[in-house]
Amino acid sequence: VRVVRWGSDRRQHVVTYRDYRTAFGSTRAYRSDYSDGRADNDSDNTVVSIERLPALPNLRIPQSRSLFTFPSLAPVVLHADIDDTRVFVRLDINGRGLDFLLDSGASGIFIDPGVARQLDLKTYGKNTETMGGNVDISQTIVPLVTIGSIQMHNVVFHTAPITGELGEGIRAVGLMGYDFLASATIGVDFKDDTVTAYPPGVVPTHEVVSKIPVQLDDGVPRVPATLDGVPGHFLLDLGAF
Repeated sequence: VRVVRWGSDRRQHVVTYRDYRTAFGSTRAYRSDYSDGRADNDSDNTVVSIERLPALPNLRIPQSRSLFTFPSLAPVVLHADIDDTRVFVRLDINGRGLDFLLDSGASGIFIDPGVARQLDLKTYGKNTETMGGNVDISQTIVPLVTIGSIQMHNVVFHTAPITGELGEGIRAVGLMGYDFLASATIGVDFKDDTVTAYPPGVVPTHEVVSKIPVQLDDGVPRVPATLDGVPGHFLLDLGAF
């Protein structure tokens, strides 16, 4: 059995299933392979054995872990710069101050691979994705990240080419996306040029003008909207100018 689909990256994604066997009344493929034409993404999977468990294991989704805890219940004003359109926060990694774009349109936390090498961060799990072209993506674990009085331990970063002058004299080397935003209530005040992190259970002091329902299924916020009477969704993206 061969399943072929066209992805949003305009590539063919092919999964081939073979070596069918029957165990416990169910017939399945013991071998499968995947390819999208990029060697880094090729995979070949083999089922070694199928066993009946004496008891059903715990299959519940693990509880999410916040990346950081607050030193107290007091809100923390982050070291941030806001230009006309974008928000940058200053991170300290291995004693080096680095500017990251606060990007609600990013599903994770990203750092430029060149900067990761300069920081002696080891990467793993290389694959190729389409992000305005073919881009090599890896992961790295940073033991300690500091933002003001907030500390984050063993943070998973994705590496992707991001470095550049994204703001007025600001050289951003990464993106702070959903994994960071989901750990607290983050208030961005464009009028006062401040970014504040509120501990769980602490109500933001900013005046709330309106609340908008969002979808967060894949780590990026989508808001319902209609355009000329046609319903749909827009991406709520702090990283877009």
